[in-house]
Amino acid sequence: MDWLYTLSGFAVGAIVGLTGVGGGSLMTPVLVLVFGVAPVTAVGTDLLFAALTKTGGAWAHARRGNVDWKIVGRLAAGSVPASAVTLLLLHLFVPDHGKLSAIVSVTLGVALILTAGALLFREKLHARAVDVSLALAMACRAAQACSFSLKSSAPAVRISATPSATLTIAESLP
Repeated sequence: MDWLYTLSGFAVGAIVGLTGVGGGSLMTPVLVLVFGVAPVTAVGTDLLFAALTKTGGAWAHARRGNVDWKIVGRLAAGSVPASAVTLLLLHLFVPDHGKLSAIVSVTLGVALILTAGALLFREKLHARAVDVSLALAMACRAAQACSFSLKSSAPAVRISATPSATLTIAESLP
């Protein structure tokens, strides 16, 4: 049975290498459904597995110039804090391992369904994303042209935008 783990790792590695699809959407379900590993343990095991395997892939792609570091920074700016906050909240509010396992199982199931849907409808989603990007860029230019303030009893909040569709919210000092 040990060879089946190795074969599964090889298969998932090959698929990830070919498609770029996250190993978590492949390896975690294999660990849970094929090997009967508890969902929380499967997620933790897969995270370490992915960290090791992705390091090599990331290095190879970076050497070939296939990495957009600006996008990496933007993704990390959202995902690193979100991961830390999620882990902290789970640690503080879900001390029961059984409840944590249930939360992870449901979240994993929903994520896999959403991933499958996104893969099936990727062309329509991509076309829609381009439309949304265009609308955001136009809204940002309009907001930039007429910068405005929201006033309340608290200090004024100024919302401004750049043509690159990045919104900035800055609190003014009284």
